[in-house]
Amino acid sequence: MAKKHLYLTICCFVLLCGCQHNNKTSLSNQNDSSNIISSNQYSEDDKIDITSLNVTKGRYSEHDNTIVHYTSEEAKTIVSASSDYKISDDCYFNIPKTINHVSTFVKRYPEHDELYDFYRSYMIMYKYLFADDAFDDNNLFFFGKNSNGSEGYDKVKTIGKNFIDFLSEEKKNVYYMFYSPYFYEEQPLSTDSRNHFLELSSPVGTIMANFNKGILAEYISNLNQTPNNKFLETYTLPYMFSARDSATGELVGFENDRCSIDSDEKYTMLDGKELSVKDAVKFFEDYINTLPYPENPNLDIKVTSVTAEDIDNGKHCYSFNCTTEFEGIPFDHTHYGTYIINTGNNGYESSVRMGYMSVSDDVDAVYGFCRKVDISEKSDEKRIVSLEDALKCCENSLTEYIDWELHSAELVYCAGNETEAQSPYQYREYTVSPCYKFILYNSNDALCYSAYVDAITGEFSHYYTTKASEEE
Repeated sequence: MAKKHLYLTICCFVLLCGCQHNNKTSLSNQNDSSNIISSNQYSEDDKIDITSLNVTKGRYSEHDNTIVHYTSEEAKTIVSASSDYKISDDCYFNIPKTINHVSTFVKRYPEHDELYDFYRSYMIMYKYLFADDAFDDNNLFFFGKNSNGSEGYDKVKTIGKNFIDFLSEEKKNVYYMFYSPYFYEEQPLSTDSRNHFLELSSPVGTIMANFNKGILAEYISNLNQTPNNKFLETYTLPYMFSARDSATGELVGFENDRCSIDSDEKYTMLDGKELSVKDAVKFFEDYINTLPYPENPNLDIKVTSVTAEDIDNGKHCYSFNCTTEFEGIPFDHTHYGTYIINTGNNGYESSVRMGYMSVSDDVDAVYGFCRKVDISEKSDEKRIVSLEDALKCCENSLTEYIDWELHSAELVYCAGNETEAQSPYQYREYTVSPCYKFILYNSNDALCYSAYVDAITGEFSHYYTTKASEEE
């Protein structure tokens, strides 16, 4: 139990560090900010019967920014003509050939919802994800700051036993809610060995947003002859599991194939059905980008790389690395197969976004489906420097006499200077601008260099180094 609490606490601190607090204490009804009522008007009777909720599919974000991308062959031709860079066999390109506009803006996370709104949104998300599963109030927990004004944090509490206590908290003090039948050792085991885990921060759809349907976790636990490993099934995503050699019992990991996200190659899933890489990527993106919350998203989840992992003698799951997009342009993210060494204050945001599909018709687990930020001071630019000019700028700015190998080229949004957000916002804010991002490999020091050229001014911005992993 101590390990569970510590793990969740660490996750909360990491993802919610630097938060600033709002002093509002009143509660509002769903979608009616003018109807303010005090928390003592709620009673146990206001608990939501999840079976009575109306749940509808959400939608992609709305934006008007027509983009036509270069094909890989077109981009390779430009790189070859404009630089001396070698091009890796699996080089990834996401470069616009034509684009309506790019933007500069300030980005911050929205302030917390009122607690009853948070609670209701959470229940709708649970019903959407686990439509056929029973719900137990005693398995729904919340975690937040001490309400007595002292430093430190309360223990995790179950809302089933502390509903009024939950609603009496100030919204700034409740960081997140999560559902798990297996969080406490003393909780009775479900008759269904598969766990149902959903963890959301306020407002729903921002910052901390994770779920695990337990399909892959249950399969691998049974495969390893360690069923009902409650701690792993409660929080840890499937990538934390490993296969065991049936003879020695030693962890051996999984065989995996890195795939192009538009590949037509098909793999057999755990349900015995075949699913192509391209169709899996589309299914995953459509599923995440049409979740019920946030109600008015301005970001979309975009898959940047995918692997097919052989779980059990030719039965696979797909593993997706993702980033968020704003108006069709992705935010900066790590490249597959590299580990960050030192980024400094250069705009890389360390939020992890990943997901899994282990059957052909469902998404199994997701970490970080955050699709809403507050954007201000937005300014649109109709023109950006050409890919050719960005390549020349990058080549002239980095060390000469090195045989650079290009691993990826993208147009991304980079978060620059970090400042304290103004009240009533809870978190720090970032200035954001568009950059060409080139990942270049230097065989002399076995490092990857992520180099950035400002897409509006054409000036070299910065670079940082990473080391290539064993997958590269």
